[in-house]
Order: sequence, then structure tokens, then C-alpha cells
Amino acid sequence: TVSVLYWAMVSPSAKRLAPASLPVVLRAPLQFLYYDMLTDDDGFVDTIRKGGTCLGLVVGCLVPFASLGTYQEAGPSPAMHVYAAGAFTTAAAWISAYLCVRCGSSSWRIDTILSVAFACNIFSIWYSVPTTLDYPFTLVLSLVVVSTGVFNLPARRWWRVYAALPYFWSAYYTSAQPTTDEFDFPVALLDGAVPTNFSLGARLAPYVAIYVFSCVTAMVIYAMHDEYASRIDQSRASARLAAQVSEMLASYDTEHAKDLLAAAAGAFVLPGQDDNASGAPSMPNVSINSVAGDAPDPNPLSNPDFAAVRGADAELIASLETIVSNLEAYRP
Repeated sequence: TVSVLYWAMVSPSAKRLAPASLPVVLRAPLQFLYYDMLTDDDGFVDTIRKGGTCLGLVVGCLVPFASLGTYQEAGPSPAMHVYAAGAFTTAAAWISAYLCVRCGSSSWRIDTILSVAFACNIFSIWYSVPTTLDYPFTLVLSLVVVSTGVFNLPARRWWRVYAALPYFWSAYYTSAQPTTDEFDFPVALLDGAVPTNFSLGARLAPYVAIYVFSCVTAMVIYAMHDEYASRIDQSRASARLAAQVSEMLASYDTEHAKDLLAAAAGAFVLPGQDDNASGAPSMPNVSINSVAGDAPDPNPLSNPDFAAVRGADAELIASLETIVSNLEAYRP
């Protein structure tokens, strides 16, 4: 094992290196399991999703062992057979997801692979709920809901709906079991800490609050991903705008520069956008050309540069407009 991990560290196929600040006992396994999967083309979300498959690999390896003790002490029974099947379904789904991402084609979508693994995980919990009252299914499903936000999986709202069914099924079974003031092991509780007459609604209320908190947390994380993606798109559009305007100003092509800045500011509707939603005319009265010196384009909205700069930083656009105006006023 040590030789394999050492080969992974020095192999030229390794794309990125684990941080040197990590202890060596953690650095080598992480290099082999996670960092060797990363490439220079991986963006922020892909990096997180590949980390999710590594986390799934750990889950897939631990769940069967965690379930084995329950199975051995309870003994063979229909409930335990289904319980074991659920554990091995979860393990198989997560291990397969990791192997698909690590060894599969680069054209395979990581979000699809993770979605299948999460769907299998929730389904296995679904049919395992009536097999035992000791396993914390509600806790696992809360973590699953939050994790779908962390890994920015598609079909966002449906994960919360899909996980809610087994979650409240398990919560009902846990709440419906009889209460008692007798314990199998020593405990230290205050007087009156063991209620015996709570209604079903009072027992379910904490589970409702926990699930709502999990869903809101997932929504906040999704919003963080959306904001990050929006900022990245804005940075790319701003960089393209600055580069193209600088090229135009080098040849004193202020007319095309103004047109490009108007496109970046959203002065007209690009193809595929709703004219009525924006309230802007679809064919503005500007002479937009793809290259300086060209004749006016009969369809100015077909210029691909306009979509590339749409959404650029407003302060950058204002600064460039000032530069263009000054250059026009003081043209040599």
C-alpha cells in the first residue's frame, strides 16, 4: 500500500499536489484518492463535486461495517435482510460513483453521477426505514439534503421533496414508539426530563424544525453557488470587454467601441432574450459592425461579441465610456 501511494505521489500523471501543510499520514492518501483526480480544467464546482465522490467512497466503505454489528446482534430476520440490502445498496452506489469519476471518460458529467448516487442513497434509506428504530435515518437525510446544496446538484427542489418522504416516515416511527423512564445504561437527567404523555404533534415538531433548517441551509448554499457563478461570468465578460475595447481604441475606432459598450450595458436585446421582459428595442439605431471598417451589419444582434460582454462590471463600462468620449473629443 505504501509503495502504491508513493507511486501516486511521484507519478507524472498526478495533476495537482496535496498541500504540504498536511501531515504525511494524510497527505499521501489524499493525494492518491482526491488530488490525482483534479485537472487544470476543473472549475470550482467540479473540484467540490470530485471531493464529494471521495466523501462518498468513505461512506461506501464504512456503512456496511456500521450495519454489520446491528445485523449480527439482531440475528437473521426479514427486517435485517432488508436492512443489510439497504446498506450494501448505499455502499455500491457510492463506490461506483467514485470509480466512474476517477476511471471513467472525461465526457461523463460529474453532477449526473453524483445525482444517481444520492438518489440510490435516499432510496435505500426509504426501504430501510421499517427495518429498525435504532438507526438515525432522520440525521442522515438531513445531511443528504445539505450535501445536495454543497455539491450544487441539479433538480434542486426535488431533492428536498424526495428526501422528505423517508425523513418524516422515520420521524413518525421514532415518535410513535413507547416512552419509558427505564434505561438500559446509566444516564444523568434532571427530574421530569423523561415525558410519558407527549402528543404525536409535540414529538414530531423537533423533526419538522430540523428538516426546515436543513432545507434552508441547502437553499443558502445553492444561492452561494449562484452568486459565485454570476461573479465569474461578470469577470469574464469584463475581461473580454476591456480587451476588445482596447484593441478598438488602438486604431481610434470609437464608433465600434461605443457600440460594444452599449451591448455590454444591455442597451438592446440579444437573440434568445425576451424583448417585452427587458423593455428594450430589439433593433437599436446604432451601426454595429463585427470588425472596424466593415459595412453595417444588416442584423447587428447576430454579432457574437455582444453576448460575450453582456453583464460586464458597470463601473468598468462607465470608465471605458469616459475614455472613449475623451478620445473622440481630443482625437489627433
